[in-house]
Amino acid sequence: MNPVKANTDEKKKMLLLSLVKGNTSEWKQRETMKIFPEDDDSVEKKKAAEETWSSFKQRFRAEWQPVNVVREAQTKIEQIRMTDRADEYVNRFRLIAMDTKYDDEALMRFFREGLPESLQTKIMLRTEGEPETLDEWYKLAIKYDNQYKLVMANRKKREPTKPKIV
Repeated sequence: MNPVKANTDEKKKMLLLSLVKGNTSEWKQRETMKIFPEDDDSVEKKKAAEETWSSFKQRFRAEWQPVNVVREAQTKIEQIRMTDRADEYVNRFRLIAMDTKYDDEALMRFFREGLPESLQTKIMLRTEGEPETLDEWYKLAIKYDNQYKLVMANRKKREPTKPKIV
């Protein structure tokens, strides 16, 4: 959160409410009404103003955080797959990995399994051998994926276009 712009508890609450996605519309509306009551009820406004940012975060987590964060993260990490770009996959993987409580050995296996087979093979068969750290896996996946995308882009540029017959 930007500390300059979200410098009051009310602003922090509104920022969080604006960023929340998913099936939260009723909850968001209820919380927004507490902060900005329809009839400018001073009692309601006072109640909302008295609630601290910490208290609001606790209520938010109680309402929306999964009961078992670790298990949910473990399930996600076991299913995540690279679908487009390696850098996006690495970012998503890292975010989920933080909550899994898995060690780097397990995370390396899940990361590798989430890569397309051709990229897995390229990384594992490189002359220096298989990467030994998770960060190495991340860097190589991004490097080789970027190289592949560049080659494909250049190949498309060089393909001759057939003239249209009128």
